[in-house]
Amino acid sequence: MYDKLLKIVEENNFQIDDETEIEIERLIEFLKAKNKNDKIEDIIKWFDNKKKSYQVNTEEIGIINLDKWYVDPKTGNIHHESGKFFSIILPLAPLFLARS
Repeated sequence: MYDKLLKIVEENNFQIDDETEIEIERLIEFLKAKNKNDKIEDIIKWFDNKKKSYQVNTEEIGIINLDKWYVDPKTGNIHHESGKFFSIILPLAPLFLARS
């Protein structure tokens, strides 16, 4: 299926690069998943395989070191200044802020 989709992309004069190939693979995975009645064990196995296939390096940093993110001093909620991303709403945040 991958080769057929890649051929369609090439025939329509779209650029083929690493990102295109990754998106074709994702499309195939999506179609396979959509047409299956997976058991929870299969889904967990799929997630485990995905975790193993991606190399991720993480580093813990403080919220104050994040660009354009801020903590509301009154509520403790975490927001991005653009409002375009998720917000972290912490109902108990004032209690934690009082301790720091």
